[in-house]
Amino acid sequence: MIRLLAMIALVIAVGPLGGCGGGECTGPNCTPTLDASPGSPWSIEHAFFLPGGSFAEAQLEMKSGDEVEVEFSIDGEPIEWNVHGHESNGDPIYYETGTDTAAMYTFTAPADGFFFTMWENTGVGVVRISVKLKLAASTKFVAWF
Repeated sequence: MIRLLAMIALVIAVGPLGGCGGGECTGPNCTPTLDASPGSPWSIEHAFFLPGGSFAEAQLEMKSGDEVEVEFSIDGEPIEWNVHGHESNGDPIYYETGTDTAAMYTFTAPADGFFFTMWENTGVGVVRISVKLKLAASTKFVAWF
């Protein structure tokens, strides 16, 4: 219960889309929806608009072996997506990449640390993205950027 309340407080404090992702989040499906039970896998859903030339990402803190299942769909042109982490010097390490209007994939953390699932709209028009993340019980959702 404490975890659920902390996650709800985080979503309220961070807002629907903050940091470097840009874009405005409007509409009935904009606010992230959390589904969590202590000690069991849980999920978060989020829908937002992403203007051309911008990106958005979800930051996760994962334990080695934790899995996250990512499912997304785009209303608009295909966009680039990836799952990455960062080396100690800040350089990115890419684990999964693609260009799609919809995808479902599972990422397993190779070590304890922070990992990011990212969407980049390299086009000029605005796209709407719907995302569902299914997370291991020990995975912490940090923020949307």
